[in-house]
Amino acid sequence: IALRRAGRGVVYDVHEHVVVEALSLDKAHPIRARLKSAMYATWEAAARRTLDAFVCATPAIAKDFPPRRTVTVQNFPMLAELAPAEGGTPLAARPRAAIYAGVLAGIRGVREMTRAAALLGGDARVVFYGDFDGPPFQASITAEPGWARVEHHAFADRRTLVAAYGSARCGLCVYHAEGNFVR
Repeated sequence: IALRRAGRGVVYDVHEHVVVEALSLDKAHPIRARLKSAMYATWEAAARRTLDAFVCATPAIAKDFPPRRTVTVQNFPMLAELAPAEGGTPLAARPRAAIYAGVLAGIRGVREMTRAAALLGGDARVVFYGDFDGPPFQASITAEPGWARVEHHAFADRRTLVAAYGSARCGLCVYHAEGNFVR
């Protein structure tokens, strides 16, 4: 808003419905969560009146912004990138691995995926690409018995992830049905 008042053009890139997300991410502290949500609601109300344009990640988020100044650019995979490579490794010949890429957080099902890893047999494993949502959460997850079957990597670039997906048997997405994940 300060940049806009200084005569600059400002575009707000809206990836999440932060008003809802604040309530979901901080459920352990409901008063703090409501305060954050109210703060985001106030900020976005000012942004709607002030900023030049809005780029929203979903149609549901875009509904909250001025239609004439809002576009929706959804975050879908490029299917051509994920197409099986000619002469690539057949699914049955790939390592028995399931991959999740993204923030390693409770709301994204990381605890459930780690616990499921404990049930795997043979050489099967779960592979995570991403950073933990804070040291306390990381400590609780790495203490889970299933962690022994988890292979963890930091965030990776797109090319690395495409190669990883191409060498695994499946991907995992077990987000909790909360906040932005149901909008």
